[in-house]
Order: sequence, then structure tokens, then C-alpha cells
Amino acid sequence: MAEKTAKPETQLDRLPLLPLKDMVVFPRMVVPLIVGRAASLAGIEESLASGRPLFLCTQKDASVEEPGRDDLYSVGVAASILQTLRMPDGTIKLVVEGLGRGRLRQISAKQFHTEAVVKPMPSKGEVNEEVEALMRLTLNQFEDYVRLGQRLSPEIVISLRSATDPDLLADLMCAYLPLRVEERQQLLEADEVRARMEKISSFLMRENELFEIEGRVRDRVREQMERSQREYYLHEQLKAIHQELGTREEGSDEFAELFALIEKAKMPNEVREKAMRELTRYERMPALSPEGAVIRTYIELLSEVPRQQRTRDFLDLEVVHKV
Repeated sequence: MAEKTAKPETQLDRLPLLPLKDMVVFPRMVVPLIVGRAASLAGIEESLASGRPLFLCTQKDASVEEPGRDDLYSVGVAASILQTLRMPDGTIKLVVEGLGRGRLRQISAKQFHTEAVVKPMPSKGEVNEEVEALMRLTLNQFEDYVRLGQRLSPEIVISLRSATDPDLLADLMCAYLPLRVEERQQLLEADEVRARMEKISSFLMRENELFEIEGRVRDRVREQMERSQREYYLHEQLKAIHQELGTREEGSDEFAELFALIEKAKMPNEVREKAMRELTRYERMPALSPEGAVIRTYIELLSEVPRQQRTRDFLDLEVVHKV
């Protein structure tokens, strides 16, 4: 008969509901919010008047303007209001701090606001050697994330290393991870510390791998740009030298013409490389060099070969015999 006592009901809280769009708030997280929906504004007024925390719960679909129970995730966060500012357009800008997780049981419409029936979700799991190893691993991964991404201040890592509580450390890290709403909700719903730390570690591993790939691509593109700029600079220097020596004073148009012929011909890679080498030799030769005329003719011949044209073979031997 002990299972039928009213004890579980005493663990339920009734809090003003504030649905969130496209964001998830974690315990110990301080965030600014802008609220404009009438029911949400009334919920803020009720929280300020009664001293009860708000219950922040994320919508599954941000386009729903009046969410019901099925439109909300099952786990949210109780939050205290730290600051409010009424805007001229009727909205309220407020700063809230997450207090603790709660599981949403049901919602009910009051006179002006919506009330959430919430069961608190205390953190589970003991601190053992495995959890401590996970803390060390995620801290090292987070440090790599800050170093590779260069989007967060290194001082954040120092502040996180001072945290000795794995539950606190996990929630603080969640505030800085660039995750989708669904992934952040998964972390919020993980009330077991070890499971939450493992999810954070896997997310950090993925982000660090993406940063490394992004860095390799960025270095490769930079190297290609630097090589192109260097070739252009050397080409301009060579042209200036030719002008100073009085050789091929009007040769730049000639070189551009030959280069255009090579590009237009759509040669195979091996043929194009050969043509470009010959063009480079031609540029370095004196204007009256006999070999220069041979090279120019050779480049023009390579460019005029109709590689893109095809003819249909005629294999009728009787017709051939008559011809």
C-alpha cells in the first residue's frame, strides 16, 4: 500500500511555463531572452509576483505560436529571473539563470498564463575513477576545440579546469558547444553524469575532426593562392625586365594570344603541360631568336589539332573495293 501514498505528488512543482524557440537552456547557464507572446509575458509577471521560477521548455517546432504539451520536449529547466527590461514594442527582455532539470508532466491553462507541472530531475551517478577519467578527457578535448576553433577565449578553459563537480563541468561545457537544438536537448535529458560526459566527448571529437579538416582545406587553398600570386608577380617582373632590355617590347599581346590558343584548344593534361613549358621558353627567348619561331609554330600546331572533333568510320569493304 505504500506505493499509493501521496509522496510522489509532493515532488511535483507547478511553475509558470515559458516555451523557447530554437534554443536550450542548461542549469547554471545565464542567458538573455526576448519574450513577446501574451501567455509568456503573463507567465513572467506571475513568476515575478509569486517568486516562483519559470519553467523553460524548448518547442519541437519553432513555428508553432501556441504550443501544447505534445509540441514541447519532455525535459526543461527551472530558471530564476535575474533582470527584466520592458521594451517600447510591448516585449520584455529578461536575463534568466538555469537552476535545475525538470521533467514536464502536463500543462494547464490559467487565467492569463500557462502553468507547467514539473517533476525535478536530480543528477544521477557517483563520482568514480571512470567519471574522473571522462572529466580529464573532455577537458583536454575542449582545450583542443578552443585552440583549433579560435572562437572562444582560452580563459574559458582555465575556468573550466577549476570545476571539480562533473555535473557542473558538463553543464558549463554544454553552454559553449555549437550543437543543434536536438543534440543540446539530448544532453539536457541525460540526467546520468557519465552518460552526459560521454555524449559531450563524442560531440567534441566530431567538432575537432571537422576543425582539422577545415584547417587542411584552408592551408591548401592558401598555398594555391600564394603560388598563383607568386607566378603572377614573377611574370610581371619578367615582363619588366624584357622592357628594360628592349626585347619583345610588344610581346605581351603575343604571349596572351598564344596562351588563349592553348586554353581554347582544351588539350589533354600532358599536352597542355608540354605547350605551357614551350610557351615559358618562348617568353624567355630574345625577339629575333630563330628557335623562337619554331616554338611558336609548334604551339600553334598543338592548338590547331581538332581533338574535340570526331568522325564516323566507314567500314564497308565492298564500297571500299569499288572506290
